[in-house]
Amino acid sequence: MRLRRLATRMRRSLVAVLAGWAATFVATLPMQIAKIMASSFGGPTVLLLSLAEGALIWALWCIIVAAGGWLFGLIPIVLLIPEDWLLRYPRTSLTLAAVLGWIVVLIEFEVWKLLRPYNYLAVREFILFSILLVVYTTVSAAVYLRLIAPENTSPEVVLPTPPCSSLP
Repeated sequence: MRLRRLATRMRRSLVAVLAGWAATFVATLPMQIAKIMASSFGGPTVLLLSLAEGALIWALWCIIVAAGGWLFGLIPIVLLIPEDWLLRYPRTSLTLAAVLGWIVVLIEFEVWKLLRPYNYLAVREFILFSILLVVYTTVSAAVYLRLIAPENTSPEVVLPTPPCSSLP
């Protein structure tokens, strides 16, 4: 029974990762389109081909990042942190997911080297990857929390009933 429960959690985490990937792709695609349009030259046919190729390459890059995030981030969380804790502290879980995503960006760009002279930061790439990883981790965490939540915990919307009027 324990193995079946683990398999269910892994499937839910995979769905969460796919949702995070889709959100990441949608959130970062406008920056990529602007970059492609700025660096493309030639006629409209070349521009459309460049846009298609750029979108495909960016989608593949985003799915590779999502797979790495699932493998090195979400699977250890699924295995080590109990669902009860995640459901008891959903805001903390989402905040930690966003912070951990941004910490990965800070480590990747080695921001501590900016304290030295003659070092610079590639601002466009830093912003792009910050958006990519923060959106990915936050959306994945939110979808995973929603998928592991019991069915009866969804908030019910109670509409106020109008006062009864007496009919003559």
